[in-house]
Amino acid sequence: MSIIITHPGQAHRDDFIACCLLLAAYSDISMIIRREPTAVELDNCRVFVVDVGGRDEPANANFDHHQLPREHMPVCAITLVLRLLGYYCMARKASPWLEVSEIADSKGPMAAARHVGVSNVGLFLQTMSPVEAWLLKLFEKSSIVGAGSVDLMRQMCRGYLDYLQRLGDRLDWLDRNARRFSLVPDDPSEAVHGVA
Repeated sequence: MSIIITHPGQAHRDDFIACCLLLAAYSDISMIIRREPTAVELDNCRVFVVDVGGRDEPANANFDHHQLPREHMPVCAITLVLRLLGYYCMARKASPWLEVSEIADSKGPMAAARHVGVSNVGLFLQTMSPVEAWLLKLFEKSSIVGAGSVDLMRQMCRGYLDYLQRLGDRLDWLDRNARRFSLVPDDPSEAVHGVA
């Protein structure tokens, strides 16, 4: 069995969704522990360390972005987990909320608000539903997230990963099977003229 360790204290969209994505992708994860990881846990690939630990090492199951320099492109824990799962490019195309989450988490809410073209308060009002706010508060109250909550979190992102997979399959099929036609002929003399 595997576990996830993520930071204690205030829960954010990126650590919560990253945990949900890992739960959806790996059925052997049995619990989430909200505390700082030990050095031994950071070196154990059966312990997924999310948004804490100072390491981005997918092979070692470590997914933290906080050690990256300020000028680094915007990334968050969701970014790192989606890259591991192979869905990042598709998610960026299909999920506009992801880019805003990356900017907000790595550059701050004011940078995300500027990107969206709203005030800092407006960003919260336009991107956070009461359901999300409630889930994050519930998540941050638990130091250990066990079976029932883990199953619910797993289900939350299983559908999202299925959606990304279906979308990717459909786009691959279109790339292989679609034929493109030009409405403008290559040779202007071949243009069809109306009858006068």
